[in-house]
Amino acid sequence: MPNRDDRFARAYIRRSPREERSGGSGIRARLMNGLSGRVLEVGAGQGHNFPQFESPRVSHVWALEPNAILRNAAKARLQELDLRKVSLVAGRGEALPFADGTFDSAVVTLVLCSVERPVDVLSEIRRVLKPEGRLFFYEHVGSDSQIFAMAQSVAEPLWKYIAGNCHLTRDPVALLSEAGFRVTESEHFWFSPRLTSCCTGPRVLGSATPDGDGSMRPQLGTDTIQ
Repeated sequence: MPNRDDRFARAYIRRSPREERSGGSGIRARLMNGLSGRVLEVGAGQGHNFPQFESPRVSHVWALEPNAILRNAAKARLQELDLRKVSLVAGRGEALPFADGTFDSAVVTLVLCSVERPVDVLSEIRRVLKPEGRLFFYEHVGSDSQIFAMAQSVAEPLWKYIAGNCHLTRDPVALLSEAGFRVTESEHFWFSPRLTSCCTGPRVLGSATPDGDGSMRPQLGTDTIQ
């Protein structure tokens, strides 16, 4: 019998293309215009970010996705694009299988809402980024409207149950700061292509850099990419 995460994965594969056609792909393109070098994507999903990796500035991408159903969909997307510089990796963001300072860039899009320990995920990303590396993020956020924020809080328990542990009230910018990043660019806006997604309408995109020396953070991953 399929578990709840797998049911959500199948539903997301069916429903998310509409969001991409309604403007999501343009947001992703604007976000990742500055990607370069060796790139880590945490939470690849079904591969909506993959077209952005065709940039000649990107040398190779390691795309991490823990869910097998989404990973298979991402594999099909890579074959469709004939994009050979992306390697799919099965793993979780809380324990990245890479050595310190491996990547020039990292990407998270609509991921921090659903992971169990977002600060741990971001701390791991910080560890595997080079000191001069950049993290590009696109997430939905808790609203700055008091009334709408209350509605998000009321809806959150049910929303988490039906939407793959998605939290409506998290503040990605605050989480980045807690994990040792300095946010260098951020833009808040509203994006809700369908009525049923209005709870996730408040969005933020931007970039951040590791803030100071990350050498004291524990090294959870040990494999070195060649």
